[in-house]
Amino acid sequence: MLLLVQAAGTNRGDQKEDGRPHRQDQRRGAAAAEAEDAKRLGAETDEMKEQRKGLVQEEKETLAKLKGLEETEAKLQEEGVLTSAALFLRSEEAACAAKLFQEENRNAKDLLEELTERQTEVQNTYHRLKLSLEDAEKQQLEVSQAPPEKSQRATISDTIPFPCVQ
Repeated sequence: MLLLVQAAGTNRGDQKEDGRPHRQDQRRGAAAAEAEDAKRLGAETDEMKEQRKGLVQEEKETLAKLKGLEETEAKLQEEGVLTSAALFLRSEEAACAAKLFQEENRNAKDLLEELTERQTEVQNTYHRLKLSLEDAEKQQLEVSQAPPEKSQRATISDTIPFPCVQ
Protein backbone atom coordinates (compact mmCIF):
# COMPACT_ATOMS: atom_id res chain seq x y z
CA MET A 1 0.00 0.00 0.00
CA LEU A 2 2.83 2.27 0.68
CA LEU A 3 3.91 1.81 -2.85
CA LEU A 4 0.55 2.93 -4.07
CA VAL A 5 0.69 6.01 -1.93
CA GLN A 6 4.20 6.74 -3.08
CA ALA A 7 3.21 6.14 -6.66
CA ALA A 8 0.22 8.33 -6.16
CA GLY A 9 2.37 10.91 -4.41
CA THR A 10 4.83 11.09 -7.26
CA ASN A 11 2.07 11.63 -9.76
CA ARG A 12 0.41 14.31 -7.69
CA GLY A 13 2.27 17.06 -9.53
CA ASP A 14 0.94 15.63 -12.75
CA GLN A 15 -2.66 15.92 -11.64
CA LYS A 16 -4.98 18.88 -11.36
CA GLU A 17 -7.04 19.52 -8.28
CA ASP A 18 -10.04 17.91 -9.91
CA GLY A 19 -8.04 14.71 -10.23
CA ARG A 20 -7.38 14.68 -13.98
CA PRO A 21 -3.83 14.32 -15.14
CA HIS A 22 -2.27 17.67 -16.09
CA ARG A 23 0.16 16.37 -18.70
CA GLN A 24 -2.56 14.70 -20.71
CA ASP A 25 -4.44 17.97 -20.95
CA GLN A 26 -1.30 19.70 -22.05
CA ARG A 27 -0.65 17.04 -24.65
CA ARG A 28 -4.20 17.19 -25.92
CA GLY A 29 -4.06 21.00 -26.02
CA ALA A 30 -0.74 20.93 -27.81
CA ALA A 31 -2.05 18.36 -30.29
CA ALA A 32 -5.16 20.45 -30.88
CA ALA A 33 -3.06 23.58 -31.32
CA GLU A 34 -0.78 21.75 -33.75
CA ALA A 35 -3.79 20.51 -35.71
CA GLU A 36 -5.23 24.03 -35.71
CA ASP A 37 -1.87 25.45 -36.84
CA ALA A 38 -1.61 22.80 -39.54
CA LYS A 39 -5.09 23.68 -40.83
CA ARG A 40 -4.32 27.41 -40.73
CA LEU A 41 -0.96 26.94 -42.43
CA GLY A 42 -2.58 24.70 -45.04
CA ALA A 43 -5.22 27.35 -45.75
CA GLU A 44 -2.58 30.08 -45.93
CA THR A 45 -0.48 27.92 -48.25
CA ASP A 46 -3.47 27.30 -50.53
CA GLU A 47 -4.26 31.02 -50.52
CA MET A 48 -0.64 31.88 -51.37
CA LYS A 49 -0.67 29.34 -54.21
CA GLU A 50 -3.82 30.95 -55.62
CA GLN A 51 -2.28 34.41 -55.30
CA ARG A 52 0.86 33.17 -57.03
CA LYS A 53 -1.21 31.70 -59.88
CA GLY A 54 -3.06 35.01 -60.22
CA LEU A 55 0.18 36.99 -60.25
CA VAL A 56 1.74 34.65 -62.81
CA GLN A 57 -1.34 35.02 -65.02
CA GLU A 58 -1.27 38.81 -64.60
CA GLU A 59 2.42 38.85 -65.50
CA LYS A 60 1.73 36.81 -68.65
CA GLU A 61 -1.02 39.23 -69.69
CA THR A 62 1.21 42.22 -69.00
CA LEU A 63 4.05 40.71 -71.02
CA ALA A 64 1.65 40.02 -73.90
CA LYS A 65 0.46 43.65 -73.83
CA LEU A 66 4.05 44.86 -73.67
CA LYS A 67 5.00 42.72 -76.65
CA GLY A 68 2.04 44.11 -78.59
CA LEU A 69 3.05 47.67 -77.74
CA GLU A 70 6.65 47.02 -78.76
CA GLU A 71 5.47 45.61 -82.11
CA THR A 72 3.22 48.62 -82.66
CA GLU A 73 6.08 50.96 -81.76
CA ALA A 74 8.43 49.23 -84.19
CA LYS A 75 5.81 49.42 -86.96
CA LEU A 76 5.20 53.13 -86.32
CA GLN A 77 8.93 53.84 -86.34
CA GLU A 78 9.27 52.05 -89.68
CA GLU A 79 6.43 54.15 -91.10
CA GLY A 80 8.07 57.33 -89.79
CA VAL A 81 5.08 58.20 -87.65
CA LEU A 82 6.91 57.69 -84.39
CA THR A 83 9.69 60.28 -84.44
CA SER A 84 10.95 62.49 -81.66
CA ALA A 85 9.12 65.46 -83.20
CA ALA A 86 5.87 63.50 -83.45
CA LEU A 87 6.27 62.31 -79.88
CA PHE A 88 6.84 65.88 -78.72
CA LEU A 89 3.75 67.08 -80.55
CA ARG A 90 1.68 64.57 -78.60
CA SER A 91 3.25 65.50 -75.27
CA GLU A 92 1.85 67.61 -72.46
CA GLU A 93 4.60 70.19 -73.02
CA ALA A 94 3.52 70.65 -76.64
CA ALA A 95 -0.10 71.06 -75.59
CA CYS A 96 0.97 73.71 -73.07
CA ALA A 97 3.10 75.50 -75.68
CA ALA A 98 0.22 75.43 -78.17
CA LYS A 99 -2.10 76.90 -75.54
CA LEU A 100 0.40 79.69 -74.83
CA PHE A 101 0.76 80.44 -78.57
CA GLN A 102 -3.03 80.55 -78.98
CA GLU A 103 -3.32 82.95 -76.05
CA GLU A 104 -0.53 85.13 -77.44
CA ASN A 105 -2.17 85.06 -80.88
CA ARG A 106 -5.53 86.09 -79.37
CA ASN A 107 -3.83 88.97 -77.51
CA ALA A 108 -2.06 90.07 -80.69
CA LYS A 109 -5.35 90.02 -82.63
CA ASP A 110 -7.04 92.10 -79.93
CA LEU A 111 -4.19 94.61 -80.00
CA LEU A 112 -4.26 94.72 -83.81
CA GLU A 113 -8.00 95.39 -83.73
CA GLU A 114 -7.55 98.23 -81.22
CA LEU A 115 -4.72 99.75 -83.26
CA THR A 116 -6.74 99.44 -86.47
CA GLU A 117 -9.65 101.30 -84.86
CA ARG A 118 -7.31 104.01 -83.59
CA GLN A 119 -5.63 104.31 -87.00
CA THR A 120 -9.05 104.65 -88.65
CA GLU A 121 -9.98 107.41 -86.18
CA VAL A 122 -6.71 109.23 -86.85
CA GLN A 123 -7.18 108.89 -90.63
CA ASN A 124 -10.72 110.27 -90.40
CA THR A 125 -9.51 113.20 -88.28
CA TYR A 126 -6.67 113.84 -90.74
CA HIS A 127 -9.06 113.73 -93.71
CA ARG A 128 -11.52 116.10 -91.98
CA LEU A 129 -8.74 118.55 -91.06
CA LYS A 130 -7.29 118.35 -94.58
CA LEU A 131 -10.68 119.22 -96.09
CA SER A 132 -11.08 122.09 -93.62
CA LEU A 133 -7.64 123.39 -94.56
CA GLU A 134 -8.39 123.13 -98.28
CA ASP A 135 -11.68 125.01 -97.79
CA ALA A 136 -9.89 127.70 -95.77
CA GLU A 137 -7.21 128.02 -98.49
CA LYS A 138 -9.91 128.36 -101.18
CA GLN A 139 -11.66 131.06 -99.18
CA GLN A 140 -8.36 132.85 -98.63
CA LEU A 141 -7.59 132.65 -102.34
CA GLU A 142 -11.04 133.98 -103.25
CA VAL A 143 -10.67 136.86 -100.81
CA SER A 144 -7.22 137.76 -102.09
CA GLN A 145 -8.28 137.63 -105.77
CA ALA A 146 -11.48 139.65 -105.32
CA PRO A 147 -11.23 143.42 -105.83
CA PRO A 148 -11.20 145.22 -102.56
CA GLU A 149 -14.39 146.99 -101.68
CA LYS A 150 -14.36 150.64 -100.77
CA SER A 151 -14.87 149.93 -97.15
CA GLN A 152 -11.97 147.56 -97.32
CA ARG A 153 -9.60 149.94 -99.14
CA ALA A 154 -6.97 151.22 -96.86
CA THR A 155 -5.68 154.71 -97.12
CA ILE A 156 -2.69 156.31 -95.55
CA SER A 157 -4.89 158.27 -93.24
CA ASP A 158 -6.45 155.08 -92.05
CA THR A 159 -3.09 153.74 -91.05
CA ILE A 160 -1.88 156.86 -89.23
CA PRO A 161 -3.25 157.08 -85.74
CA PHE A 162 -3.15 160.89 -85.52
CA PRO A 163 -5.21 163.20 -87.64
CA CYS A 164 -3.00 164.97 -90.09
CA VAL A 165 -3.49 168.38 -91.45
CA GLN A 166 -3.36 168.46 -95.18
